[in-house]
Amino acid sequence: MNLLKFSKNPTSVTEDNISKILSSLEVLLCFITRTKVRDENKSIKDYVLQWKKLSSLYKREGFSKVLNIDLRLKHIVSLYELVEEQVADAKIEYIHKKYKKTLSTDMKTEILESIYFEQQTTTKKVIPAEAFALALKRFMLRFLTLESQEERDGIVTYLFTG
Repeated sequence: MNLLKFSKNPTSVTEDNISKILSSLEVLLCFITRTKVRDENKSIKDYVLQWKKLSSLYKREGFSKVLNIDLRLKHIVSLYELVEEQVADAKIEYIHKKYKKTLSTDMKTEILESIYFEQQTTTKKVIPAEAFALALKRFMLRFLTLESQEERDGIVTYLFTG
């Protein structure tokens, strides 16, 4: 389900708008964590409108449409994840070629041994492929939008250190 109708179609939400929606959601999430929310069933729109500091969010193009979907505060994390995934899809689709290096055979083998693609009964600790792909996608989005990122740093530096 593409709640925000984000696509390459010019009449839909643009990549820039969806990124702004994600930014607005980040502001909202930070505000929610700093205030005491007593009613998780309160609509996100009502919550935003009750706080003067958040009133500018309602005026942001695209975000006001999200507020009118009638989601509740208990949905905010899922909404954030949905929008984040759509932004990641757009950014990753047009990723710069400097990040498109072929994995070594050893690295491919290591990744394949660490994940599973189907339900298996195994004693080996492995990651579900879907969870791995989602985590990797989120990591790539954060890496690609990191302002202080040095040109010389490769993504592999961050993946396999620590």
